[in-house]
Amino acid sequence: MPQKHHASQLEELAAKRAELIEELTSDQHYEETPTLCYGQHDPFEVPIASCDSCNSSARVVEITVGQKKTRWAVVCTSCNKRTDQPQKDRWLAALLWNGVNLTTQCYKSLPLFGLTQLTPVEAGDKISKIRHNLVLRIGLCAVDRAIAERTNSVTKPGVMYQLRLEAYLKWCMHAHRLIKVAKGRADRRARMHNQHLQSPDS
Repeated sequence: MPQKHHASQLEELAAKRAELIEELTSDQHYEETPTLCYGQHDPFEVPIASCDSCNSSARVVEITVGQKKTRWAVVCTSCNKRTDQPQKDRWLAALLWNGVNLTTQCYKSLPLFGLTQLTPVEAGDKISKIRHNLVLRIGLCAVDRAIAERTNSVTKPGVMYQLRLEAYLKWCMHAHRLIKVAKGRADRRARMHNQHLQSPDS
């Protein structure tokens, strides 16, 4: 019975792998994926945004949790605002901080994905497509790793390769949030402009 269950799991994983490969190598996905080159910046190096409560700088601090586990958080150097959940990696702590201090950042200034010259709508479309590609590639890594573990294969995705893809995905999610902020600002400006044009005094 255990052998049948094991064989069934491998069949399911193989089917999932084939499905992912089919989509990743399809003409449609190739045409809809704007790039696989995200820029020369190391995704594990995260510039820390200024605090949006007091506009001061912030820094990463080391925290000991539980049985001497090292965790990382970001703290404002002025008002002591900090990230709520300490992270196991410095770059994760920095991205978490950046994700709750959005108003001091702009998607055009991100060192990845080449968004500098794009409007919020164009940037949103590009990031959505890059994000979809990353989700598929990470899914393929997970399936390949699961198959390797069940077959005792020495051929499996490198841990750092998968982690790097996951880091890019988190940057994508952060970019998406910044683009939403920019869209919101643009929409407010457009409404104010339209109201001004419709005003009897204009």
